[in-house]
Amino acid sequence: MEIVEQWKTVVYKDETYNDYEVSNLGRVRSLGNDKSRKTKILSQTENGCKYLKVGLSKNGKVKTFKVHILVAWAWIPNPDNKPTVNHINENKHDNRVENLEWATMSEQQRHGTCGERKAKKRGRKVYCVELDKTFDSISEAERLIGVKSINKACRGKQKTSGGYHWKYV
Repeated sequence: MEIVEQWKTVVYKDETYNDYEVSNLGRVRSLGNDKSRKTKILSQTENGCKYLKVGLSKNGKVKTFKVHILVAWAWIPNPDNKPTVNHINENKHDNRVENLEWATMSEQQRHGTCGERKAKKRGRKVYCVELDKTFDSISEAERLIGVKSINKACRGKQKTSGGYHWKYV
């Protein structure tokens, strides 16, 4: 089944941008100005955190908005007044309505695999060559041996940590 692209006027909080529309597929278009009512799909660029953004002009001033937030404001009810918008599949470029949801900060943190990846890294076993000893985690090795930056030595960013050679198991 093909999804039909639908459009709504851009509204962000209490501001309405009548010259712009946002679609359920995550695109933003300009409706043109008073002289030319020619519609144009706006190009989207990444911000420093890899979210897509667009610049919208109103009263001669340009404001930059994250696209997923514009989509959520237009298309997703927020009865619990949650403060953030979550990408369900964790792809920051997928701004379709069905991939977005309003979330609290704690829901955002629990949702993704980012936390799982960090926990896995913390729980990764490491081996100290000189001591011929395996530790259950970097934090355990750092605590018992009294050194820091074991992860840098394991990743090859530095040769040793605390005078010891380290490897991931």
